[in-house]
Amino acid sequence: MTLEILPVLDRRLLAQFIDLPPALYRGLAGFVAPLRMERAMMLDPRKAPFFRRGTVRYWLARRDGLPVGRISAQIAADQPVGVPEATGMFGCLDAIDDRAVIAGLIATAEGWLAGQGCRHAFGPFMLNMNGEPGLLIDGYEQPPMTQTPWHPPYLRGHLETLGYAKWKDLNSWRLDLRGVEAATLRLSLRLPRRRGEVTARPITRRSLRADLPILRDLYNDGWRDNWGHVPLSLDDLQGLRLLAPFMPRETGRVIEIDGAPVAILLGIPDMFELSRGLGPRPSPLGWLRLGWRALRFRPRSGRIIVMGIAANLRYSAAGAAILLTLLDEMINQQQALGLEAIEGGWVLEDNVALTRLLVRYNFAATRTFRIFGKTFSDDASQG
Repeated sequence: MTLEILPVLDRRLLAQFIDLPPALYRGLAGFVAPLRMERAMMLDPRKAPFFRRGTVRYWLARRDGLPVGRISAQIAADQPVGVPEATGMFGCLDAIDDRAVIAGLIATAEGWLAGQGCRHAFGPFMLNMNGEPGLLIDGYEQPPMTQTPWHPPYLRGHLETLGYAKWKDLNSWRLDLRGVEAATLRLSLRLPRRRGEVTARPITRRSLRADLPILRDLYNDGWRDNWGHVPLSLDDLQGLRLLAPFMPRETGRVIEIDGAPVAILLGIPDMFELSRGLGPRPSPLGWLRLGWRALRFRPRSGRIIVMGIAANLRYSAAGAAILLTLLDEMINQQQALGLEAIEGGWVLEDNVALTRLLVRYNFAATRTFRIFGKTFSDDASQG
């Protein structure tokens, strides 16, 4: 049986690259394929924002002419916080349970990164920390969630066999809103007033476009020192405008002091609810069903995708109270809209302050994603 690793150099091979995971994982417990058009928005060079400031290469693995795996390698203009210099990324790692296939893909990606001057690789990412970071290592049985990756359990073992070790774990946390009582909320009623007038306002479908620059700025300011941070751009956030028609009428909160934004939280609905049972490529009848569902869509669950607070407030009493206010407001808002659950990530395993806050609100850790790293040369060391 002949194994070959092919660079993706044309639209036909790109289509195979994007379409491969549903073909590989169909029937595996826990796997639910997202809509193909969503994947194309993240991976197609003509659509994905990463390509405007990074370099990416894709490869397909074939055995006897049949696709059996894929991988990407990418280098970004922005160096992630806390990783060594000369570090590149790998991602889009999906393959059958075969060591030769996965070893061939990894060797190809490492070879390209080394040729670009990299001495380390870390991942997997689609396509960086602001996309879908990490390899799922716990929570395979959890229901699917928007923009949350799924991987079969065997990939972890193959990566470790090939010399990749843990660099960092990211956790997703879930809150069952049906079990939350009003008495457990309002933990933030005593916001310090000495800093000025504190107000909260909703992010709505209509305000989303105007709020995106605020979201970008507060996220980048608040998380700029965190391990793995890569600045968000407005390009990264433009996909949210496509989701706006499906969002609840209120989808987040902005906290302001004397009229100036200091903290923000934004959630999106679980789009798997909309596409359930239709597959990654709906039939003409499936598209009609999707359109009918969209007209009547009332999400039952959602995901917090961004929460940020101004850096000068992060470790203050006022900042802690503001974060409590954000969560209070968000939980009350989502309960009023009829949501049953919300999920938040990606929370670094060593972010003790945020973890304590989530536990205080009875969130439960439900998924863990591992970022693996590897050094290519003996004289390089992980930072």
